[in-house]
Amino acid sequence: MENLKDNFITYLRAVKNVSPHTLRAYGSDLDQFLEYWQKRGAGNLALADHRFFRRYLSHLQALNYSRSTLSRKLTSLRRFFNHLEMEGVISTNLLSSLSSPPKEKRLPTFLKLEEML
Repeated sequence: MENLKDNFITYLRAVKNVSPHTLRAYGSDLDQFLEYWQKRGAGNLALADHRFFRRYLSHLQALNYSRSTLSRKLTSLRRFFNHLEMEGVISTNLLSSLSSPPKEKRLPTFLKLEEML
């Protein structure tokens, strides 16, 4: 499994030419996922189902990540599984049907009267 992750990171670096920050973020996202995968006693990635990925997303939400971080982690996994599908390791990417959490809506900031004077 670690070999698949390393191949994906190499692909991103060599073919897609992504930034070092993206490589580091995707690498840590995938490490976190693989740790969860191994703790749950899961076997072959091809045997994963929608419920497993939904449980993983619920696990991440319980860790109080922001919506933007959850979205990035899901994007990391989608791209990883797209790569696995492209390489023939899995037959279908179940993550393509999972939607990202909606973006957080922030209230605008404004100056107080004292700050304007």
